Amino acid sequence: MMKKKENIKLSRFITNLMCKVKEYSIDFSNHVYGEINAILKQ
Repeated sequence: MMKKKENIKLSRFITNLMCKVKEYSIDFSNHVYGEINAILKQ
């Protein structure tokens, strides 16, 4: 019983982590894209 509960906690933690990483990488790529556009427009 205890093991299953810990597994659920762990999988939830990993899911949250993945969501944060995905959001961060999207923000990061948008930032890089903006920088490249700014350089190209000069």
